[in-house]
Amino acid sequence: MAKHIPTGKLERTLKSGAAMARAGGGYLKFLAAKPFLSKQQQEAARSEFARESARILFRRLAELKGTAMKAAQMLGQEMDLLPPEIREELKKSYNRVPPIESGLVRVLIEEALQKPLSQVFSALRAKPFAAASIGQVHYGTLAGGEAVAVKVQYPGIAQTIRGDVAVMRTVLRPLPDFDLVESAIREIEKRLLEEVDYVKEAENIRFFHTTVRAPHVRLPFVAENASAETVLTTGFLSGAPLHEWLDTNPSQAARDEVARRLHDMFLKCLYEYNCVHADPHPGNFLIGPDLEIGLVDFGCVKHFPKSFVEGYRKLPRAVVEDDRESYFKAARELGFLRKGLSRELEDRIYNVAFRVGRWFAPVFQEEPFDFGNASAWIQEGRAFVLEGYRLRKSFELNPNFVYLDRTRYGLIRLFERMGARLSFRNPYEWAD
Repeated sequence: MAKHIPTGKLERTLKSGAAMARAGGGYLKFLAAKPFLSKQQQEAARSEFARESARILFRRLAELKGTAMKAAQMLGQEMDLLPPEIREELKKSYNRVPPIESGLVRVLIEEALQKPLSQVFSALRAKPFAAASIGQVHYGTLAGGEAVAVKVQYPGIAQTIRGDVAVMRTVLRPLPDFDLVESAIREIEKRLLEEVDYVKEAENIRFFHTTVRAPHVRLPFVAENASAETVLTTGFLSGAPLHEWLDTNPSQAARDEVARRLHDMFLKCLYEYNCVHADPHPGNFLIGPDLEIGLVDFGCVKHFPKSFVEGYRKLPRAVVEDDRESYFKAARELGFLRKGLSRELEDRIYNVAFRVGRWFAPVFQEEPFDFGNASAWIQEGRAFVLEGYRLRKSFELNPNFVYLDRTRYGLIRLFERMGARLSFRNPYEWAD
């Protein structure tokens, strides 16, 4: 259990520097041995280097906590840009960051709320049930008897974002596709600034709790008198995080049903409420015995103009029906690209975007798509995504598309992990 979190720039730099030195030493060792290895041995050595780098990275970032850890988790999910060995190691980080000691937690809560704990809570468990990247979560009971989850932000986190992102950038520089990773890191930095804003997250929760009505989805409430800038108290939702639920070996029918409910929630939020919960990692979905889904972590919610949503709904059918002209027309009307690009580059970008859209076509057929038997299809999509990232060095994409594509692709990877069978065809995007 951590008693101290490095918050000063020098202290965090020294700790991250140790990680960089160890990772860099491993890379030099790999380069020195490479000429004497067979192709198969080189691949094995490269994989071992990636695995060891991930272990070093996780250990050091766990000590730093905060946005360095969150950035690593986000990058692990970001369009498969990292080698599989590193992604696998980062998966282990969900809800596994060492917690800070209970005495410091009490001080942090009382300072944030400006009142003694006894005035707000009748009980608060000292041990957190989840210790994540920018804060940890404790089970509590309000004075009125309501069961709540109390999220406590680690001290000084908001001030460390830019420095921690710089750490990520340096540690990952030896990667062969670092130019692609770097563009993702820039977007992650923007998202981190949103996620440390608990006031904004509370607003997002209120919106979902009072407005969104999605079948089989449970939403928390905000405990107003127990929340502040660095403490967010919400109604407690029971259930197992999706990745832990999968470890119980649920039936095919159960996996299919949970996937359908997740997809229905995405569609309903987008087309009826013009927003998405844009952080589809497994820890944010709590699965109950009745297969109802508890939705948590509202730090990354994106709202869209209604005109954008109405235009976006035309795109899936256009690509499935191979209607390039309609797709290009709708995308241009939506402001897919910023102005000022050459016609040649614009056409090239649209062609890649259309190919990515065509890649989605199989999941929009009437028959359920088997995500558990789709490794070749996923790899094809990953190649398109990487091609798109290479092009993105030359232009700035409309951020509305960035959030939507990331969320939809994130759900696809979840469905693959679940081995679910599901058709994406829906009345919102497929009305005759």
